Amino acid sequence: MRLFTAKFFLSILKAMAFVNLFPESIKLPILMQLAGKDSMISAEAAAKYFKKMRSKDKELKWYPEMYHALYVDKDREPFFNDIVSWINKRS
Repeated sequence: MRLFTAKFFLSILKAMAFVNLFPESIKLPILMQLAGKDSMISAEAAAKYFKKMRSKDKELKWYPEMYHALYVDKDREPFFNDIVSWINKRS
């Protein structure tokens, strides 16, 4: 069973490359959630990237004691509560 076509995968890679190169192109509302103990990405670099985004509606949430996969972390409830709250504020 094939989940993605090569064309679809390539279009995702192109979009990711564009967004990585041009954070100022992001103008939609965004909630960025970062784990303080993430060993996969640099939370500090992600925070710098966040500052470059031009969205007028952006929010950054830090979870200092959590790891990379916030949605499966043992203390994941605040992560999900913040998502629900963020969405509700915009509904």
